[in-house]
Formats: sequence, structure tokens, C-alpha cells
Amino acid sequence: MAQKGKPVILYISRSSAILDERIAAVRKGIKKKINLDTDYKFYDSYETADEADIATFLSTPSFFSDNKVLILKDIQTSPASLQKSLAAQIPGLAAGGVFLVMTATSRKLNAKLMAAVKDTGTVKNIQEPTAENARKWLKEKAELDELKFSGKAMEIFLENVDYRLETLKHEYEKIYAYGSGPRKEAITREAVNRLVTRVYSLQIFDLVDSIGSKDKNGALSALDSMIKLNEDIRGVSMGAITLLHRMFKSLAYFKYNLDQEAQEYIQGNIRASSYMQNRIIAKYKKFADYYQPEAIGKIMCILNKYDRIFRDTQKTTDHMCKMIMEIIEA
Repeated sequence: MAQKGKPVILYISRSSAILDERIAAVRKGIKKKINLDTDYKFYDSYETADEADIATFLSTPSFFSDNKVLILKDIQTSPASLQKSLAAQIPGLAAGGVFLVMTATSRKLNAKLMAAVKDTGTVKNIQEPTAENARKWLKEKAELDELKFSGKAMEIFLENVDYRLETLKHEYEKIYAYGSGPRKEAITREAVNRLVTRVYSLQIFDLVDSIGSKDKNGALSALDSMIKLNEDIRGVSMGAITLLHRMFKSLAYFKYNLDQEAQEYIQGNIRASSYMQNRIIAKYKKFADYYQPEAIGKIMCILNKYDRIFRDTQKTTDHMCKMIMEIIEA
């Protein structure tokens, strides 16, 4: 795989779901082109990140692949020292061999880092379409095409695409093909769920929600769907670990009747639309009834154990299944 394009790209969007899809696309694109064990690193949390390891990865050529890829998610949450270190190293990436992909939900980054990215790479700002824009488009398009949605089918459709206008337009073609035949069938929620692929970020939430509600079959089914669609179980596992940590920390707040603290924690740490955050708050408050405080503490230890395992193992699918069972049975 020869180096093509600029070696650094920074995606900026207020929608973490949109950024997650960009990361998923990068992972899928490199899966069979580089040695994932030696030439790929991904960070979505910087609490325990080793800045020296990151610097070494960027500065050391690969002996196994033509290129190396480093993905830094939510770089705005990283320490100032890491951002300064990246700013100093980025100019050297122009020589080739290493791709650096970063995402941020805010432009509030170290000024030298932003300058280095602009000089050596690309900054892409991605606008988030509003939920009302998506709903308006769907209503008008359905009326024009004489399609009828029954019950909550329209809202389920919008939720499955996370209210993203471009994704909505793409998935609408499936709905139109189904509902515009001679029989002019009404679009039911069952038809929507069968025809419309839920966006990647919502699939992770489905997995986490099933675990939180102690639904073993639902969790395993969600995991299977994600593996089939994204083909990157390691990326799935690390994303799930992060959300599970945040869910069970939220459950601990609710368990001790710290509802306001739980709400603030969710709003500050689970990046989603306001609509989705409100739904998450309500669900997590309900999930808290399923767990005793000692079980939550045990589960946090389980998550820490599998966080280490997922970074070092090739049998990620097997360990994901084991983790799901351990959490639900805790």
C-alpha cells in the first residue's frame, strides 16, 4: 500500500456519531492493507495513554507494512502535553510512512497543533444536520411519493439513521422500493427494522443497552450484527468498553440517588444528540434497579480486565462473548 494523499487529517464535528462513522470507514479501509498488530494504534481515552509510546509509534518506520496508521479519537480531550508533542512531530510525517487520523467535537485545540495539521495535512469540518431537517425531508418526500408510515414507523426510521439527512436519503431508497409497489403497503416499524441498517454508533448503544438490561440474547445478537456489518471486532470491542465504563459509572450515581450528578455525567461524557441523551438518562436510571452496588464495583473490575485483554489478543470475538456473560451474571 503506497502512501497516497496527505499524511494527517483532522475531522471536526459536533456529532460524535458522525465521527465514529469516519473512524469505522478508516478501519475498514486499512484492515487488509497493513499489519494491525504492529502498524495500527487507536486511542479513544487519554487517562492512561503513554505519550512516549505514541511518539515512538509516529517516529518509527514499519518493517511489516508500507504504512502505519494512528487514530486519535476526541483529541480535544487529550492533555495539552500530548497536543504539543503531536504539533512537533506532524511536520516529520510528510516524509511518508505514517498516517495520523484525529477526530474532535470542538475546535478548541492547541494552536500549534492546528497550525501543524493545516500545514501538513487536512482539516475537515462536518456539519451535523438537525433532527427537524431530517423529519421535514422525510415527511415531504413520503407525501410526494404517496408512501404511508403506520404507527411509530417514521420515528423508528429517523432514529435508525440517527436523524442524519444523507444517510436518510440513502436508506429511503429501500423503503421506497418496498412501499411503492402495486399493493402500496403501509410502512410498518417491522419493515423499517428489517430494511434500514442502523448506523454504527447506534449499534454500539444497542449492544451496551442489552448488557445493561441483562438481555444476554439481545447482547449477543447485537454483537453478531456489528461483526457482520463492520468487520472490525477490535474496534467494536474498544468502543463498547468505553461506553460500558460510562454506563456503569452512571448507574452508580443513580444507585446512590445522585440523579443530577448522573444526568450531568451523561451529558458531559456520552456525546449524542439531546434527544438521544434524554433517552439514555431514562434507560440508565431504569437499569440501575438491576444491579446492587457491589455488582457495579465487580463489573468495573471486569471491564478493566477486558480492556487490557482486547489490546493484546487476536481472539477478540471469543473474549467479547465471555465479557458479556461475566457482566450479565455479576
